[in-house]
Amino acid sequence: MHEGLGTSLRAAQAKRAFDEAKLHQACLAAFEGPEALVSYLVSPDVPADEKNGLYTGLVRLVQGHVASEVAWPLLWLGLWPGLDAVYQRRLKYFAGAADELSSTMATAFTALVKRLNLDTTHRVAATLVRSTERDVMDAWRRARTEDARYSRYREREEAVAAEAVVLSPALSEVGLSVRMQVESLAKWLHPLAPMDAKLVLSVLLLDEEQSAVGARLGLTPAVARKRFQRALLRLRREMEAAEDSDDTAA
Repeated sequence: MHEGLGTSLRAAQAKRAFDEAKLHQACLAAFEGPEALVSYLVSPDVPADEKNGLYTGLVRLVQGHVASEVAWPLLWLGLWPGLDAVYQRRLKYFAGAADELSSTMATAFTALVKRLNLDTTHRVAATLVRSTERDVMDAWRRARTEDARYSRYREREEAVAAEAVVLSPALSEVGLSVRMQVESLAKWLHPLAPMDAKLVLSVLLLDEEQSAVGARLGLTPAVARKRFQRALLRLRREMEAAEDSDDTAA
């Protein structure tokens, strides 16, 4: 990505866009071309306040849709040392998915630049880098939560599907297809862990003994009884909450 951005700044179109940018942001006037600006921004000898003014000007160009074709790569390359440090720190969370990290960073950085409030932001570079890292990790946590939720749902659905093979003849008498049976049961048992869902199904709908089901699931009779009671209590609370919600809506 770094190489591609650098190549884009060497194109004649980028030079013309940079000349236009200088007309709108006086802070850029001292630089002959975009490459000179990048060298200045990444230099550790340049005072932070001077860099801040330049980054502010570049963000204004992007937000104002003026010469943004050159402002974007300038922002990326100027902040590259900080963004690359974020990439290196967070790569361990994206093991085997470096492309996912790059994409997540690009999405987060782009959104931040577009919505950055320059009236209240005093350190543009630091804010963009730190906020990009924060948003990347927030996205990572959301993705992991969704993965876990989907995995639990699939486990429940598979458990219900296995029981539906036995339940199908009885439920078909009330007009439910196998698919509808599985979906309906899965929705009803959604709040429960897979093992608890299987325990409730086996005891209530298949009329099996708690102890027998518990033994099959690797549970002692006491543990099976306690889990069954807690599962019923949770389902009862869920149904009561749903009924209260329906009454309120009505």
